[in-house]
Amino acid sequence: MSRLSAALLPMVLAACACSSTAETSDPVDAALVAIDAAAVDTDGAPVAVDATPDAVPDAATPAIPSSHGQGGLVCTRTGAATQGGTHYPYCVATVGGVEMKIVEPAAGGAGPLHLAVYLHGDGAGPYGSDLDLRKLAPWTRTHRVLLVSALAPNGCAWWLKPSYMVCDGNTPVPDTAIDTDGENAAALNTAMDALRAAWDVADDAVLYGGSSGGSIFLTSSFLPLYGDRRPGVFALSCGGDAPFAGRLAWDAGDSALVSANALFFTYGDKDFVAPDVLQSIDFYHGLSFATDVTVIPETVADGTTSHCGNVGGTYSYDQIGRVSEVWAAASE
Repeated sequence: MSRLSAALLPMVLAACACSSTAETSDPVDAALVAIDAAAVDTDGAPVAVDATPDAVPDAATPAIPSSHGQGGLVCTRTGAATQGGTHYPYCVATVGGVEMKIVEPAAGGAGPLHLAVYLHGDGAGPYGSDLDLRKLAPWTRTHRVLLVSALAPNGCAWWLKPSYMVCDGNTPVPDTAIDTDGENAAALNTAMDALRAAWDVADDAVLYGGSSGGSIFLTSSFLPLYGDRRPGVFALSCGGDAPFAGRLAWDAGDSALVSANALFFTYGDKDFVAPDVLQSIDFYHGLSFATDVTVIPETVADGTTSHCGNVGGTYSYDQIGRVSEVWAAASE
């Protein structure tokens, strides 16, 4: 993967070498500070999370611009994702119709945190099984990154209206169900406001990740509507599209706004979403966005296609692990 110039994204995250293993996958009023294994509740009762900071920065250290959020969130429930024998505790909270599983970084260090937001594909399988957290938390936990996995307001698909509740994967989706008005984008924006009020979050690029429908939503709706106010690194696995409105809602002629965003596309060459991904790449490249494209060669049976690396039950790449790889590489 080609590396972005450091001038593009003024990020202060440390780098990490991440490995990926193919695995089956789909394809906020106050603050939360410390969640540890002792905070995991087993009876489903709301849990108030302590808001004691991990460390106080030295007065001589230049302050990093940040949200200065504090206070603590009430978790509607808690849990823990386990990967390689390590438990990654999380808090579940809902803001503006967006349910989120939130994993704090490990204790220690000083200064504001960085924010990573992952959006599942249609069906929300990795969200329900914690697969997304198991794939992403090992890196975010050790790099002062606040990891948020967000559930689509309708429970299944980020690119469909909150009111459209058909999630069986078989029923044809009518055009009227597509969220062309940006309701989900507005909901996620509200949730991100709440996250910044809940933690001291650095004013630097957000790390976004998406799979399939989550990537479609990010490129067709969220970035076109909020890319000027919520810029970031977009790790886009097996999905993408041109803006639903055919244009950005903000000034694409402002080079500073454009250069604050970078898009990393990864998809299989036999993926049925490839034509839409290519449209997304062409659109953003045409506006001089930094774009990086990784195409995975795939062999499929005649008359068939792949999706998110699934080639007849064998995976050509780890599409969620790929998100973590992009985040780490872009943060060097």
